Amino acid sequence: HYFWNTLNADEDNLHSIHAVIVDLSGNHNLIGPVNVYVDNHDAPDILPPQGTIINPPSGSVVNDVISIEVNAYDNIGIGNVNFIINGVLANIDSTYPYNYQWNTLEYEEDYDHVINIDIYDESNNMTSLYPITVYVNNMPEMDIIPPSIVIYEPASNQTLSGIVNFSTIVTDNDSIHKVEFYKNYSLTYTDSLKFEPNDSLPPYYTYEWNTTEESDDTQFIWYAKAFDISGNMTQTEPMTLFVDNVDNISPTGEILFPYAGQLVSGTITIQVLALDNVSVNLVEFYINDSLEFSDSQHPYNFDWNTTTYEEDQSHLISAIIYDQEGNTFQDNLIVTVNNTEMNQDDITPPFAAIITPVSGQTVQDTVFVSGFATDNISVTEINFFINDQLVSTLNDTPFLYLWNTEILEDYSEHIIQMIASDEAGNSSYAQPVIITVNNSN
Repeated sequence: HYFWNTLNADEDNLHSIHAVIVDLSGNHNLIGPVNVYVDNHDAPDILPPQGTIINPPSGSVVNDVISIEVNAYDNIGIGNVNFIINGVLANIDSTYPYNYQWNTLEYEEDYDHVINIDIYDESNNMTSLYPITVYVNNMPEMDIIPPSIVIYEPASNQTLSGIVNFSTIVTDNDSIHKVEFYKNYSLTYTDSLKFEPNDSLPPYYTYEWNTTEESDDTQFIWYAKAFDISGNMTQTEPMTLFVDNVDNISPTGEILFPYAGQLVSGTITIQVLALDNVSVNLVEFYINDSLEFSDSQHPYNFDWNTTTYEEDQSHLISAIIYDQEGNTFQDNLIVTVNNTEMNQDDITPPFAAIITPVSGQTVQDTVFVSGFATDNISVTEINFFINDQLVSTLNDTPFLYLWNTEILEDYSEHIIQMIASDEAGNSSYAQPVIITVNNSN
């Protein structure tokens, strides 16, 4: 490079500058010329500054606080840049970079606003840049569409215990803000897992309820509220849930056979009906307050040999039913043991017949199974069987058994049998009856 002292050059004249480049081999090249004007004496600055608005673009939509940025230059120097909004001076900046942080929130919403820029140089020459117009929009269209929410677990009116998981499906046209879970109309838990509309799958807002912390055998009202980011809210229908962590409901039942006051002899089958709200654990059979047998499998029966007990005396039969929690129920009755030998000359069996239902019939609901039996001396016992399973033992008329068919499969066939016995031990079978069950009508 070369430092040229222009003070030695002719004032107020054009001067031509060119350069010759020569390499080591003597090759050369000419660069230039360029013409410059030498002016070392102060002269009035009459050249105005220049500039452009580089942000925001004209016609753009703006919101919040935006930076108005200006690129300004001059042959001598920039004095200041004036920022004018809608004809009103808003800011003066005299330091590079020239910008102004414009708070659009202070201006009319949903309206066009004009930005003017005046640039002054150090000689107070001024240039007004071509104005631009921008549209202020700080309040986008209001979201008035509420989210949707469904509690798909647990179901209303359920009886629950232990840890219960509330599971929901929540969707919205925009974004979910939170889901609130309410117990007995009080806010219990808030799940604020965020969901965006472009998520592939919606999240499952959940809550774990420890029912062991609640009073047992109580009911609760539960519902949930879903909120989107715009504050729209949807509430589920309230559901009633019951808490039962401790089974304090006693079982129920009865001694089906024999009957109170009956004369019994030989070995008889004591039959017990046992029921519970959860499950039956055990049935104990007592004779005269002495435990004789325990049965943990349905049907609950005990074959009692009466021949080892005092003749022509009353004896107490007791059945104690236990559930899984140890709750109990007891049924008692008194029978008389009579093992006097019967007339061994009686070899005539009784006659037995099933009266209802008739073979081939289609039945539903509760069916009256009835029979008829007669003997040359007396009928002592009637047994009804369904599908080869003993369902009832009767010692006196009417010979009737109520059969509940509602739990059976529709269009299924079943065989009803009846056996009649007399005092001498003679027995006879009634003609079996085949019926069809259909509860779908």
